[in-house]
Amino acid sequence: MQRDADVATVGDTTLGVWQVTEGSFSSSDLDEAFVVLSGAGTLTFVATGAVVALAPGVLVRVTPEADIKWEITSPIRKLYIE
Repeated sequence: MQRDADVATVGDTTLGVWQVTEGSFSSSDLDEAFVVLSGAGTLTFVATGAVVALAPGVLVRVTPEADIKWEITSPIRKLYIE
């Protein structure tokens, strides 16, 4: 299950909180930077095979052209800026 809530908007920039439960899924067309607040998993950039270990404090930048695969092993909560 995924949930998100926009916290603030400044100009064209939105700050929000997103959370998701365990599982795997793919996404694309994201244009955001985020920091993981809690949880664990991996984020794989399909085109390059680069894998980011998701854990509290990890900062990630995702661009719209990136196809990514999420593997969530412990519910993730992130703070995003888009």
